[in-house]
Amino acid sequence: MIKYVFATLLAVTIAHTANAQNIIVRDSNGTIVNGDTIEVSPTLTQKPPYTNIQTKLYAQNNTGSTIDLGAKKAEITPDPDADHGICFYQYCYPTSVYVAPDVVQLFPAAIDSSFKGTYLYLESNHTAGKYLVAYTFFNNSNPADSAIVYVLYNTNPLATGIAATTLQNNISIYPNPANDVIHLSAATDINGTLTITNSTGVAVYKQTLANKRTASIAISNWAAGVYHYNLESKGERVAGSFTKL
Repeated sequence: MIKYVFATLLAVTIAHTANAQNIIVRDSNGTIVNGDTIEVSPTLTQKPPYTNIQTKLYAQNNTGSTIDLGAKKAEITPDPDADHGICFYQYCYPTSVYVAPDVVQLFPAAIDSSFKGTYLYLESNHTAGKYLVAYTFFNNSNPADSAIVYVLYNTNPLATGIAATTLQNNISIYPNPANDVIHLSAATDINGTLTITNSTGVAVYKQTLANKRTASIAISNWAAGVYHYNLESKGERVAGSFTKL
């Protein structure tokens, strides 16, 4: 059975890779993840009895024409004790929905930032383990024109993600989305470096913060799209994304 599952995954990956160039998918760090497997796990901010693991993915239209972007999920290793849903466009769908009923119109080079996979379970009624899910983004006019990403939801108790730090709990960046300025606010002093990259991974802003709790960044001249921030302070790291309108 294990050999069959991996053989199936390999075949599916190869089939999608051939058609994945027109749709580029990135994770929350801006890394291109077409055909890749991402492992996600609970963080220290998740409080019992319920745990909700979320996966943000960003799909970009890499063609010269406008497309209607669709999204769907496939549970490779189903978890009967978890509610696994997807959010897309303006809605979050229940676990029984595998193909999002709505599509997102994407102009050439535009990026959709609405997609999110959610994985909710009750800790007292859940068998810890690793559960594989596939998310596929596709051109609604030509479903074969698609990109697939595998997400491994690791629900083992000791799987506490690296982003689950005191720093993350104390940091907020707002508003999101933003037009002119974004603000950083922290509950304690920050001593570290803030780096912001665009959707292609190019650094567009870098600032060293010394004993600061707030910072404001003018973004009015930046191109519209999704940007990713990375803040390192006192050996801790927090990363996230925001949208420039």
